[in-house]
Amino acid sequence: MDRSVKDAPQQGDATAGQAEQKAKLNYIQWEDKFRTEKPYEFISQAPEGCPRKNFTLAASPEQTIHDIRGSEDLFNLDDHAFQVVRQELGVIPTNQEGIEREYLPKVVELLRSIDPGAEVVVFDWRLRTSDHSRTSPKSGSVIDLDDPMLILKPVHAVHIDQSPLAATKRVKHHMGTRAEELLQRRFRIINVWRPLRYPVTDYPLAVCDGSTVQPQNLVAVDHVRKNYEGEGLYPLYDEGMKWYYLNRQTKDEVLLFKTFDSKEGLKARCCPHTSFKQSGGGNLEQETGGDCSNAVVRTARESIEVRAMVFSKGGGG
Repeated sequence: MDRSVKDAPQQGDATAGQAEQKAKLNYIQWEDKFRTEKPYEFISQAPEGCPRKNFTLAASPEQTIHDIRGSEDLFNLDDHAFQVVRQELGVIPTNQEGIEREYLPKVVELLRSIDPGAEVVVFDWRLRTSDHSRTSPKSGSVIDLDDPMLILKPVHAVHIDQSPLAATKRVKHHMGTRAEELLQRRFRIINVWRPLRYPVTDYPLAVCDGSTVQPQNLVAVDHVRKNYEGEGLYPLYDEGMKWYYLNRQTKDEVLLFKTFDSKEGLKARCCPHTSFKQSGGGNLEQETGGDCSNAVVRTARESIEVRAMVFSKGGGG
């Protein structure tokens, strides 16, 4: 992939870096055993006597994460593998019935607006929070990722949800007899990420410019769940990777990023991402807008992410 990002704002641009961050991100560590033993992780409970994963993560040297606030229009899915779009919504439901009946159709509508005529199929959605009291499992309980209402904590590892192999498997798994026809089209797996209520001031999502990702630095990792086995990609640390985030992202600002794109010849076909601790983290403040004389409180991140397969109209790309 082309490492140049001439269309993206650079560190000296007046429109970039308004709330530039410095952070050490967690990357997979290469081990010689991976030449004969594939990395894996049990996303749910591991079998008795089996380690939950066979790889380690370690913090990188300090990296710059540029704020794209004010420069959102300079980034797009084809050239950078992420973009920000506006979609003004009222209250976003947080119960399963409301999410599936009211919110997911809005996501489909949004994705069709950026790819007119596309067929959009949502296959997964998740709620996350940085409030540990809501994500810490009770003693003796088993985490069941087949339960969509299980609230998860932010992920603190640089990763890509789907490898090309896993993306094709997803299509075959969910689309059945239509899979072969749909695989002749351009298809993408796109994540739709937004806060639920308040602007994000705690553990925002950092996205990597996909044009700065070197394919040879991507390590395939099996993701083993109770009822499904997928494969993700974990980048090795590379100082050439360029990172961005949207400072104080609101619920009407939607972050789209690709985990896979079948179209060849693009600058960017996938987007590594991770949450990170913002400088000051929970010490950043926001107004509640409620009573108590507009008291200022610290708020944990609350977010919803939706994963969708997007099949473009017409032939392949």
